[in-house]
Amino acid sequence: MKKVNLLLVLCVAILFTACTKSSDPSPVTPSAGDPKKGSRWTFKDTYFNQAGTITATDTYSLVADTLTVGGSLWLILKESSTGQVAIGIQKRANGWWWVPFPNPNASLWFKDPAAVGDKYNYNISDNTVDTSKVMNITASVTVPAGTFTTTYIQSFDTNSMEDEWYFSSTGPILVRTGTFDDKIPAGTGVYEKQRVELVSYVQ
Repeated sequence: MKKVNLLLVLCVAILFTACTKSSDPSPVTPSAGDPKKGSRWTFKDTYFNQAGTITATDTYSLVADTLTVGGSLWLILKESSTGQVAIGIQKRANGWWWVPFPNPNASLWFKDPAAVGDKYNYNISDNTVDTSKVMNITASVTVPAGTFTTTYIQSFDTNSMEDEWYFSSTGPILVRTGTFDDKIPAGTGVYEKQRVELVSYVQ
């Protein structure tokens, strides 16, 4: 219990830092179908080697709690089994923003509305900044939870694609994501090393 309380105190401090930038768009009132306190996502992680062979899988759930910081409401997503905080999310005029703990800096995560070709910077958990590009705004993707129409976004560091994201504009938000790594030998491309897929969502 002491560990969880310490994490929550740390999150308050981090979010206070993240939410006080005057240049950030203002939060907007979530729609009826948007996630809320108590919303629960269950995801399946699949790990691959360079040859595309599955090396491991696991399943976990995230449950949303709320935290008011600087007069605005954030959703804090915590692992249900440990209470550990994974990310903070907030709906704003230009889409969903996130705080990718332990990075304390909020940034645009899912641009909505979006147009093919839109680019924007976003912060990731290791305190670096990648560039996201909207590739498709009507991409159909099938995961264990079903088939969704999504916005498909690719994210890049300075030399290669790092992540891909499939976002639903309502409800689950994140439907699927993949993380990529450079193949060996260097210069032969990238491969998907981890895939996260939505198994179920309860608002």
